[in-house]
Amino acid sequence: MLNFVLSLRIKQFFRGLTEIGFIRVVIIIPFMAIIILGLMESLLSRSLWEAFGFLALMLISLHFNRKDKHFLSVLKNQRDAVFAIEYLMVSLPFIIWFIIENAWLQVISTIILLRIIPLLKWTFVYTNSTAWLRFPKLMTKDFEWMLGIRKNIGYIILIYILAIILSYFTVSVLVALILLAIITATFYLEKSEPRNYLHLYADSPSELMRQKALRAVGLYLLSTIPLSIAFLVFHFQYWYLLLAALAISSIIQLTSVTLKYVTFTPKESNQRNVILLGFLVACWFTPFLQPVPLLMTMTYYRKAKNRLKLFY
Repeated sequence: MLNFVLSLRIKQFFRGLTEIGFIRVVIIIPFMAIIILGLMESLLSRSLWEAFGFLALMLISLHFNRKDKHFLSVLKNQRDAVFAIEYLMVSLPFIIWFIIENAWLQVISTIILLRIIPLLKWTFVYTNSTAWLRFPKLMTKDFEWMLGIRKNIGYIILIYILAIILSYFTVSVLVALILLAIITATFYLEKSEPRNYLHLYADSPSELMRQKALRAVGLYLLSTIPLSIAFLVFHFQYWYLLLAALAISSIIQLTSVTLKYVTFTPKESNQRNVILLGFLVACWFTPFLQPVPLLMTMTYYRKAKNRLKLFY
């Protein structure tokens, strides 16, 4: 059974690449290599314990957010082994780096972390939020947002609280805005609406894309007003940084919406867009790649309208 699950992961990976398309993969790989090298260079400039902290945060977030714990429960005692092997593969570059640097404390700490994380059974998903979470009437048409907020309310509240508490520090609110932009962008990766919903939403593909784009950006900006106010209260002299963060975050929303409708199929998941969306978001953290997501969003916007013509 363990071999079956591991082989399944490999098949899922290659199926994801197939869904993205060969041409896109060939284009994305060099850019992803540049982004990863840039991230590693940033980590190399920091202490080894900071790198370990980054790894620990990444693994814990991944483990708490994964939805397949129930599925893997059929493995019983082997489930923890599957988690450990998957997390070991993710951690391998860090472990090799620690060994090269003779940072044996970090190596031991990583091994202990890989042993402890699989034992944690909790999943950071708020399945009962429907009972207490209510949305205003203006969000009636935004089912992606309502579903996404219900699933990610824990992360959203945590980021909000930390950003407000730490708003005295310039970077805290800016980081929170980007994190919230990434979280809200994933709202459009869920299952697509039925075909008849398109006609109820708008009378034409152009009108639907226009409304979806405006509402996605508008809801994001509206939901982050308290954070923007907090930033301006303490750091008004850096208003241009806030404007830049909000502009980038707004484009991330547009990117997510356009990707959904470029590959739109009624009632089917949009998880195939995860890798491409992740790549386009990562481009914002590499200065000379920042035009890429803007240009690709403009291109995909036109393709999305053409795709929607098949369903009108």
